Amino acid sequence: MMMKHRNLLSFFGVFFMTAFLLTSCSSNDDDDYDDYSGSSSIVGEWAFVEYGSNGRWMYMEVVNFKRNGSFTSVNYYVEGRNLSSDNAKVSSVEKEKTSGTYTTSSGVITLTADGDTWDRDYSVKSDRLIVYNDEGNIYYEVMTDEIEDLLDQVEQWYRLQNNEPANNDNNDDDDPIWEGDSQDTYGLVGDWVAMEVRSNGRYIEMEKVTFKSNGTYTVVQYAIHGKNLDSNGTVEQVDIMEGGGKYRATDGALTLNSSEGKSSSVLFKINETSLMLYNGEISITYQRMIGDLKTFVEMVELIYQNQQ
Repeated sequence: MMMKHRNLLSFFGVFFMTAFLLTSCSSNDDDDYDDYSGSSSIVGEWAFVEYGSNGRWMYMEVVNFKRNGSFTSVNYYVEGRNLSSDNAKVSSVEKEKTSGTYTTSSGVITLTADGDTWDRDYSVKSDRLIVYNDEGNIYYEVMTDEIEDLLDQVEQWYRLQNNEPANNDNNDDDDPIWEGDSQDTYGLVGDWVAMEVRSNGRYIEMEKVTFKSNGTYTVVQYAIHGKNLDSNGTVEQVDIMEGGGKYRATDGALTLNSSEGKSSSVLFKINETSLMLYNGEISITYQRMIGDLKTFVEMVELIYQNQQ
């Protein structure tokens, strides 16, 4: 069953064909390099996450070893409450980024950064990288979608803390983007959902947009069919369509370059729980995918998977 056209798509460059076209792609800028490090097993992204004091602090480190012999490391230290749950309350976030070069030989990795060089024994076992240290071994897990989602969330916390949205006293509802509002990508990272119930609760159009900290986005559209969907009804059929691309946000404007080659710009306004986009003709408000909304989206996705 084809999904009906709606204006939400015009923002993110997803187009309707005679059938759904589901695409996914990945790229690695370092694929043209030989394994300079001497050990392909260590190449890739690895993450270490630790919680302490009943969720009052959190430490996260993500290391990316590239095939060309370079590496980057990003560290976050977060303080707050319930940081290991969906009800996290963040009071402070510290971030540090390091980059340099590395080589490996006979189970020893040598890293050079900021003029310093140090050696560490290491081993790779299945999806785990172990770095041996006199003060305690560090166990890194290979990057997964779940860890990447957590990284996006922590980066979002960091940006919200260090780049507060502009304050506006003008509450004119007829002007969805207030003059003078200037925001960068602060707070965009994460999942956002907009939906509209139609046909007396028999049909829902829903769109989930995910902005990632690496400057890319994905968009998934759902056509949800059933009964009494505006209450606690029954979902009978779910169709989806996927797309994505790259984004850039400057001075309150969001530029979207879809993977299909379409480029567009919209104005945006954001706070902790909502994102409003405006293209001069229509405005659409997305809600951050948390709580009951997250539960609903996950249920819809599970129903779609069970259909396949």
